[in-house]
Amino acid sequence: MSTLTKFWKIILSYKWGLLGYLAMFGGLAIAMTFLAPNPTDEAVFEPVLYRPIAIFDRDQTELTQGFIDFMDDIHIIIDLEDSYDAWLDAVTWGQAQLIIEIPAGFTESFTSDGELQLETLADPMNTAGFLLTGLTEQYFRALSTYLAGGFDIAEANVLVAETLSDGAEVELVAVEGFEFARAYLYFRMLPMAGLILVTIAMGGVFMALNKEDIIRRVESAPVSYVRRTVERIGASVLFTLLGGLVFVVIAVVMFGDQMLEVPNLVRVLNLVPVLLLGISFAFIISQFVKKREMLMSLVFPVIFGFAMPAGILFDIDMLGDQVLAVARFTPLYWYTRINEMLMWEPVIDWNLVLLGIGIQVAFAAAILAVGMVFSKEKRAKLS
Repeated sequence: MSTLTKFWKIILSYKWGLLGYLAMFGGLAIAMTFLAPNPTDEAVFEPVLYRPIAIFDRDQTELTQGFIDFMDDIHIIIDLEDSYDAWLDAVTWGQAQLIIEIPAGFTESFTSDGELQLETLADPMNTAGFLLTGLTEQYFRALSTYLAGGFDIAEANVLVAETLSDGAEVELVAVEGFEFARAYLYFRMLPMAGLILVTIAMGGVFMALNKEDIIRRVESAPVSYVRRTVERIGASVLFTLLGGLVFVVIAVVMFGDQMLEVPNLVRVLNLVPVLLLGISFAFIISQFVKKREMLMSLVFPVIFGFAMPAGILFDIDMLGDQVLAVARFTPLYWYTRINEMLMWEPVIDWNLVLLGIGIQVAFAAAILAVGMVFSKEKRAKLS
């Protein structure tokens, strides 16, 4: 009997439980996606004017003052205490719909290498915050164009203000991007669903293969340890990717042709190492667990423990510095970083994509390696 056939039979024995979890967590991801309001043209036009915002200018230059004057003309700039806790409270309770921090040295960087970026804080579930962030990005893109055209800072500030004040083009651009917010929310929830399903499915397979009689039978077969290992890893990856394909198909049904856009293709790629991480979790947990009930009871706290500080259940901006210092050493944090970047940054940071995916794959490989050490020791005792 081939390895793939064995895997298929074992997974089928879990079919009703897996379908139940797929319905539960897949349904949760879909529900969270559509909790965000679907704005109409009229609804989008209203939030762009006279919304409460806060700006903290650490640079204090002519360029940044021009931006503040522009925002002050069309929004309400409020005073806030200059502390992260106060900012978080203001965004959480709707006192400010966008908080912008202009770092010291921003003007020099903006007119040269462009490496220094504005820091913004907004509620991603609030349409107004999404639009305000887009308006801020539009302002500085337009300003960069005028400066490149030879205008000085004072002239460029005036021209940008005139350009963005003529008509409602700014609002209409944001409508197209809102569906990307839905994809962002959908893929934000997928790691937990994918990890739970893969860990339970593959964990059941590994538990079945870890039975003493199966181990002795396999060890006595004329097949090398390396070949058995490669076959099992290959079968695990194949079934895991097929399971992940279900989530991608759901995304295609919901978002249609938008799934062919580069940001959403990157989101799909970013999901692959998370699913591979599920294989590693399943393998190492199965070395210590012999019953399905124990597998279920361990999977949830382990995965929720990884998800809590990673910005999946809570926004990364809502996590404190101490939590983030720990979260950076977890794979789901990097999944979230990539998803956040695809949502909020106008240009894809491919260095971050490669780094984040690389860290996730390395983390999965490290856990798998530890599990293989335990597995080899167990087999040595039985031989």
